[in-house]
Amino acid sequence: MQRVWCQLDRIVEEMSRFDWNDFISTLVATLVGAAVAAVISVLLYRHESRTRREAETNDAVVQLIREIQAHSVRNQMWYEELQSFRAEWPNGAKLIQGRLEPQPAAPVPPDRAGLDTAVETLIVMTRGDDRRIAERTRQVLYELTFIADAQLAAVEYGSVRRVLVAWRAGKRTTAETMANLQVIDDRRAALEQGTAPESLVASPEPYERA
Repeated sequence: MQRVWCQLDRIVEEMSRFDWNDFISTLVATLVGAAVAAVISVLLYRHESRTRREAETNDAVVQLIREIQAHSVRNQMWYEELQSFRAEWPNGAKLIQGRLEPQPAAPVPPDRAGLDTAVETLIVMTRGDDRRIAERTRQVLYELTFIADAQLAAVEYGSVRRVLVAWRAGKRTTAETMANLQVIDDRRAALEQGTAPESLVASPEPYERA
């Protein structure tokens, strides 16, 4: 029994020597360290997510630029074929070896599937101001389909590409990019109304010698 009391006395003595101030200081320091580590982890995650999203958006824009160029080239080739077709069949039929032959089917306009898919992918991958630009780009590209002369349309497709490059390169703000896309749409509308190309407002983001 005496031995038990001795053990209890030792326990009480040990507890009395416990430094509560040191314990609390250590606990606070540990909690603060954990909180700081958690904040840093969140910030790093957000930074990595933003960086990854920026890279993915840039990749989508690059793909869209390539599709714009490819569609523009296909459109010009179709236009040249159509012009040749109209020159060869001016009246809907012609006499061939003494026989009146009906006009064959005209060349089919180029498929827009690749272009539409690329711009829609960009819309899905963006948000906020970037999505506004992506959606406006889709509308502008769609309206360019109605320019009758593919050579004139090619100029506007080139303008869209340059505007997108300036946007992703950080040279233009959201407002400036939207304004440039509006300029392209205004030029398109003027062409549809029969305005001479030389009378149009200047194309945005022109190539300039250094």
